Amino acid sequence: MRREKAKLAEAIEIRRKILMDWIKEHGPIQVEGLPALDIQEVRSGWSWDCKSMAEAEPAEFKRLLELGAITINTQVADALMKAGQISGMHRRFGIQGSQERLEFERQR
Repeated sequence: MRREKAKLAEAIEIRRKILMDWIKEHGPIQVEGLPALDIQEVRSGWSWDCKSMAEAEPAEFKRLLELGAITINTQVADALMKAGQISGMHRRFGIQGSQERLEFERQR
């Protein structure tokens, strides 16, 4: 079952990339009776090397932490949680990032 899901996910991703590339080159896809299919940019957050920042600029790092500007890398934290190195409490305080997606335009 996992193998089939992985194959399906791969096939979908290939087709998504083909559609995205075509739309980037030619513009939205118009199909009669449906809203236009276009690319909607959805922003995601920046990633920072906090360990290096804390070592090189400890005062700045401390101030960023105090002001709530330091965030957790979910993939790393989840891997640490699965390995039993942290409890997983970080999940209660997270927000989700974003990315580009294909989206039908809203009809007016």
